[in-house]
Amino acid sequence: MSEPGEWSCWQGGPHILLPEQVLHSWDGHRPPSDGRVIDTKICFDGSVPADYWRACDVKELIGAISVGDQTGLVIGDEVPMSTLTHHPDGSLVIFVPMTWFSENSFAIADLPEIVRATAERFVDTGIRFIHRGGAVALQPAVFPGDDNEEHFSRIMRPLAAGQYAVWTADTATDAGEFRAHWLRTV
Repeated sequence: MSEPGEWSCWQGGPHILLPEQVLHSWDGHRPPSDGRVIDTKICFDGSVPADYWRACDVKELIGAISVGDQTGLVIGDEVPMSTLTHHPDGSLVIFVPMTWFSENSFAIADLPEIVRATAERFVDTGIRFIHRGGAVALQPAVFPGDDNEEHFSRIMRPLAAGQYAVWTADTATDAGEFRAHWLRTV
């Protein structure tokens, strides 16, 4: 497991939250390894349709897509970095900075307090994430889930089995502006 305080970084594009059990089913930018045919609206000329393009198809700020026999959550838009931290109630919160900030301007450990203080701003997206238990991984969607060489930016966190409602809010602090996606127990 990665340590609290880490950021998942890449040059843009969506990030994805995956149950650890289906990391091997996410092929990222690679052609499907299992013979699947990928149906996607986005694919640059000359590119082979891949899971990454399915993630790019998500136009909402967060969306659900099938991965193996489970669900992944795509954090859409151009996401240069994100982090994943536990809320005091055991749920998880994904944070995406909306503005650049100084690396030392806040502690990631303080982010759950931001959620608590701004809880009334969160709205239910209607997305439900059913998790069978074990860890979840947050990473740039471009990387394959089984590629441990490139994943210096994968963040792993334990998450209890259950159904989670995805709530979203934009919030500002002295350190900068953030978008937060809160996986709240249903």
